[in-house]
Amino acid sequence: MVRKKYSDDYEVVVKEDEKGREKRTAVYRGDYFEVDLDQKGIVQFKNTCLLLISLIIVFHIGAGFVTTQGANQFYISLPYAFVYFPMIYLADSIWRCPKENRKFTRKEIGLSYERIKTTSHIVLSFLLIGIAGEIIFLLFFSDVVNYGMDYLYLALEILVGILILAVIKLQKQISIIKSA
Repeated sequence: MVRKKYSDDYEVVVKEDEKGREKRTAVYRGDYFEVDLDQKGIVQFKNTCLLLISLIIVFHIGAGFVTTQGANQFYISLPYAFVYFPMIYLADSIWRCPKENRKFTRKEIGLSYERIKTTSHIVLSFLLIGIAGEIIFLLFFSDVVNYGMDYLYLALEILVGILILAVIKLQKQISIIKSA
């Protein structure tokens, strides 16, 4: 099934089989793209991103298990929960990154490398909102006696932010070139 976004890149070809029935096939007629990495670089990029997203997921879920006073505040808990939606798309786009060096269709580039760029920025935005909420809570609304676990939560979320920045930095090093 071809998504509407990429439907202009495909042409429907109708062929008749030996029984006279029509068989419709989508044939790609759009532009092809190349990634400026060699075979080893493409595999290394995908493996590094898979390791980073695994660490991001583990640390973000781990931060959710930390019992904090700030977890009951909507300006901390909502951004924490909203991070999961783009994080799923980020993991999916990293998983979809090809392992071989060849010419790629616009759909392959859009659902992998381009989606990594978009979703990593969205994850970082929600994460920063949650971190800012936790800092505001610690500065203005926390109980001075018992906020050690809030610092652990904050440290884990900052670590997740650093890992997201690493994914963004890795993705920025790749340039996608339209093939001739």
